[in-house]
Amino acid sequence: MPAAFKAGAARSYTTAWNDTREQHMQQLVDLLEPAATGIDVMADAVVALKVKVIAELVITAAQIAAAIATAALTLGLSAAANAAIIAARKAALKIATNVAIEALLGQILSMVIEPLTEGAVALVGAIADAPLVEGAMGEAKEFQADFAALEQAAGDIESTGAEQEQLGAQYVQQIASLQIIQG
Repeated sequence: MPAAFKAGAARSYTTAWNDTREQHMQQLVDLLEPAATGIDVMADAVVALKVKVIAELVITAAQIAAAIATAALTLGLSAAANAAIIAARKAALKIATNVAIEALLGQILSMVIEPLTEGAVALVGAIADAPLVEGAMGEAKEFQADFAALEQAAGDIESTGAEQEQLGAQYVQQIASLQIIQG
């Protein structure tokens, strides 16, 4: 961009833009860290749920084996009792798991959303308060603009913006496709 302009005001504008752009990009990166931590916690929760399912299958298999072993001695009465015990255990685990998931989601959402919204408000304020020019004094004596360079910069910004939008959309689609809640 600086090569496209030849004027004191243009140099002042590009200097201010470059300084504030670096600060704002760093602030934006800092905003994303809580989201990354929340996603890591959510991934750990998914692993824990997988372990829970495996443990539940092992316990159920052991209970079924015990029911089969005792069924002949009790003429099938223990099988009925064990079926009721298995069903009650599964219902209790489902309720406990749903309560834990709801609590975890509440914690993760507060971990992610609150810092993002607070940081975004501060970032918008900083962007609004950023100087438009830096070091400009007096009136500009001349101004020249290379329109071809400006068109090239606009095209570069547009193509990069589309790529960033596509990456963001893919990220959101991948997060949305995760099965987080058990129902």
